[in-house]
Amino acid sequence: CAAAFHCASSQKSTPSAPKSLPQLSTMGASASVPEGAEERVAKVFKELDTNESGSVDATELGVAFKHAGLDKFDAALEARNWIDAFDKDGNTRIELKEFSEFFGRTLDAQGQEYTESMLQFFEEVVKVSKEAVAADATAATEAAKDVEAAAAEIATTEAATEAPAAAPAEPSA
Repeated sequence: CAAAFHCASSQKSTPSAPKSLPQLSTMGASASVPEGAEERVAKVFKELDTNESGSVDATELGVAFKHAGLDKFDAALEARNWIDAFDKDGNTRIELKEFSEFFGRTLDAQGQEYTESMLQFFEEVVKVSKEAVAADATAATEAAKDVEAAAAEIATTEAATEAPAAAPAEPSA
């Protein structure tokens, strides 16, 4: 198993997006990347931003998670959870500023050791993803299709379970 993953049985899984961090809306804009980690954070962000758009979306993050060993559904769910943890402006994408501020908030809330472990986790995900793409040039395209299809299926399932039940039919006279 990759160092960033916890293996149970024979399946890999990512640690879940941290739920114990303060809500983004309550965090001040002053949170910044931990001192000395600016280059590492920027490098990880740049490598996650595979389409070079200046932001990381759920597909890009999901592809990295899929390459790192998650199945397409877990990759899509984890990507969405992490987007929710990072995304401060609500545009469903992560910009470098949000990525950096996340590590600052983590440092404030959880301390240096936890923050370092989160950064190492993302560095390992990026490393494994890059290796997968280097080994198979079509891997990124195929993984993106898988993650997007899984995300669409998840959204459809969630919408169906959240839809109000149909009103019972009136009895015929």
